[in-house]
Amino acid sequence: KNGYATASTSRLVSPAMSAVSGSRIAEGVAIASEVGRALKGLVQGVHVATPSARIEAALDVLERLG
Repeated sequence: KNGYATASTSRLVSPAMSAVSGSRIAEGVAIASEVGRALKGLVQGVHVATPSARIEAALDVLERLG
């Protein structure tokens, strides 16, 4: 009753964060993938975090990085 919804990962997600549009997420995935590919060979790994605990977006980035 505090205006927050509980995500499947048991983290609190604000109503504003849960309203992130699909096109904005797709753009973020594309940018993160491009940056990750540019860093390949220069770093030992990457940390992928997404808004609103959207695990699908993180998995998409990791899949694109191969």
